[in-house]
Amino acid sequence: GTEQEPHASASDTESEASQRRARLDCLGSSLRSLGNGQKLCTLSALSGIKAGTLDRTEFRLKRWNEFVLNMEILGSGIAFCVSLQSIMMALATVVATFMCSRAVLNISFKTSIDVVTYGTVLPLTLGLESAWNNCNSASTALAKLKAAAI
Repeated sequence: GTEQEPHASASDTESEASQRRARLDCLGSSLRSLGNGQKLCTLSALSGIKAGTLDRTEFRLKRWNEFVLNMEILGSGIAFCVSLQSIMMALATVVATFMCSRAVLNISFKTSIDVVTYGTVLPLTLGLESAWNNCNSASTALAKLKAAAI
């Protein structure tokens, strides 16, 4: 009464082995790339399990790839900020501040509010006036366009 499964031929076994090897190679290259813009293989495609059963694991793999990519971006940003030029500028700033302190050279400055007034308030006022005039001309042009459409 029991039926036996037919034995797989040698070519079928070799074909399955080559498919498994290809899947593992794809997984290895995907894990090595970790989000370098290459398309990652899904785990369900690699394992041969029907789609949907490994969605949680695929989601975790995707999140891990995003995390690694973000860490690479953060690392390159930190490497950009911590360059020889930025370190030298920070050191020059600290030395200049120390040299200009009252304890070392006793340098003091007499400041006037005129610098703030002419350097900040006047350009800001002129910029706001220009923006207001542009808004009014745009409103007039829109009103003319609506009138012409009617």
